[in-house]
Amino acid sequence: MGRVSLIRHQGDVKDSLSQALNLIGGLGRYVRPNERVLLKPNLNDIQGYTNITLTESLIQMLLDLRARPFMAESTFGEARMTNALFRQTGYSDLAAKYGIDLFNLNQSQPVIVKVAHPLAIEGIRIAKEVFEADKIINLPGIKVHYATGISLCLKNLKGLLVGDQKRQFHEIGLEDAIVDLNNSIHPHLNVVDALTGMERMGPRGGDIFELNL
Repeated sequence: MGRVSLIRHQGDVKDSLSQALNLIGGLGRYVRPNERVLLKPNLNDIQGYTNITLTESLIQMLLDLRARPFMAESTFGEARMTNALFRQTGYSDLAAKYGIDLFNLNQSQPVIVKVAHPLAIEGIRIAKEVFEADKIINLPGIKVHYATGISLCLKNLKGLLVGDQKRQFHEIGLEDAIVDLNNSIHPHLNVVDALTGMERMGPRGGDIFELNL
C-alpha cells in the first residue's frame, strides 16, 4: 500500500507541495542526489494543464537535492501539436529557465515493452526517454473524462506513449489498456495537481473550478 497525503492549499504553492511531501517522508525518500528524474505533467490542452508553478516548485526542490530533472510529454495528435502546447502553456520557457530538457515524446524512438498478463494489448510502444530516467514523478491534473469517468495518475501515463499508440488505446478498450500500461511502467511518486479541476466535460473543453488541494 502506498502512502497518500492530502493538503489544502493556502497561499504559496511550494509551501503546500513541501507540506504534502513531508507527510509521506519528504522528497528525499523518493529521489537521491544525481538521479535523473523524469517529470510527466499533463499538457494536452491550453486549459486544465498541470499548474506550471507546481511543476516549477518541484523542479526547484529536485535541484536543491542535486537531482537532475527533465520533463517529457506527448499529446494526442502530431508532434507539432505537442510543441505548440509546450510554447502556449509556458513549459518551453520553464525548461529554458532552469536549463533542463523538455522532450516531445511524439518524436521519440519507441521501446516495445511486453505486457505481463495483458488485458488489451501484448506490447506497448513507450518512449525511450522513460528508460533513461532513474526515477519517474507523475504530475497529473484532476479532470472528468468522457470515456473513463475521471482522469488522474493512471491515465496521465498515456503521455509516455509514442505516436498513434494513444489512439489505439481507445480502439482496443481504453480502461483495460490503461491497466496494461500501468502494469508496465511504475512511477516512483505521483503529485496530483488539484489546485483546480475540470468538470462537466473532459479531458478538454470542460469547466475549470477551484479545489485548492
